[in-house]
Amino acid sequence: MSVLGIDFGGTFIKSGTVYTGGSSQNDPIPTPEVSTPENVFYAIKPLVHSGITKVGMAIPCAVKNNRALTSTNISNIWQTIDLQKSARDILGVDCTFINDADAAAVAEMSENIETYGLAILLTFGTGIGAAMIYNGTLIPNMEFGRMAMPNGIDTAENFVSAKMKTYLGLNWDEYAYRMNLYLDYVCDMFQPDNIIIGGGVSDDWEQWGDKIKAPCRVHKARLGNNAGFIGAAHYANGFAN
Repeated sequence: MSVLGIDFGGTFIKSGTVYTGGSSQNDPIPTPEVSTPENVFYAIKPLVHSGITKVGMAIPCAVKNNRALTSTNISNIWQTIDLQKSARDILGVDCTFINDADAAAVAEMSENIETYGLAILLTFGTGIGAAMIYNGTLIPNMEFGRMAMPNGIDTAENFVSAKMKTYLGLNWDEYAYRMNLYLDYVCDMFQPDNIIIGGGVSDDWEQWGDKIKAPCRVHKARLGNNAGFIGAAHYANGFAN
């Protein structure tokens, strides 16, 4: 029996099957232009084959008791409906929901990464996701991407998300400069022992990771950009839940 993990992002839906001893990855699916829950569930329905017993879904929202509390970069319909009922009606199996950065943190925890003291995981894609792990315990729904920064920057997402790198045509030196300012601010605010970088930009870590100068240890997520769907599946199966 296997669990399907889904990582619903602003551009692509990443997915894979997680089973005892490993996982397999599917090709990414373009996120529906109108990304309502119903459209997203129908987009992933072909992935729910007969061997899938449940679905774990990482979504770019604060999540509590399988309900979306925010919808900053997606349709606000996610906040208004019973997600589990809607997903079950369309997919035919039970579905569990978790914040996307929290899912990445669950995946890293499942790999027994160093999470001594306070570890902060940051994912950079269309927006910025964040998760805290304190002595091995997940602290959910840390919305660091929405916080203001010094010098009049309204939100961190509008300064250092992967989307802004593409929009502004920043090279890796310019992007690393912005990243260092952001990480300095995060370290000043929270004094973490460890920062883990995930999301789309982690795929290019070799091009810019050595440019990062932060007051604490900073490293790439062990599972890279696959951490979201792997963590969502583990969470659906009861890990850190």
